Amino acid sequence: MEQQAMCVRVAKRFCRIAYQMVAGGQVFRHPSCQKRDDILRKLSVFHAEHGSSMAQVMTDLQAATDHIPKSEHAPEAKSLSEELQPSTRRQPSGPRRLGEILPVVLAKLGVTAVELSLKGENDLM
Repeated sequence: MEQQAMCVRVAKRFCRIAYQMVAGGQVFRHPSCQKRDDILRKLSVFHAEHGSSMAQVMTDLQAATDHIPKSEHAPEAKSLSEELQPSTRRQPSGPRRLGEILPVVLAKLGVTAVELSLKGENDLM
């Protein structure tokens, strides 16, 4: 019976957290977190690690931006602009993956969305 009660408490806690995240209209802040997580930065790092196509990265970043509450746009923009600023620390030398560099370059250029057109073999001739 004690095991069942513990499962019920965990499920209740999870439901409260999930409700705040999905329907709360705000970014969830857990008491154990010391600082705010950067949602868009985490998403771009995820895509870089998984080798996603740039079209998918831009689509997901736009969708995430649409879901982030307006009150959180300024902190997100601040964290992204800090990442784009040249830092005083030494840059890693050697080649870097295109997926790491391209989002930064596109953001500096002010690109918000990329439209892709598919060409068939007849278009190439």
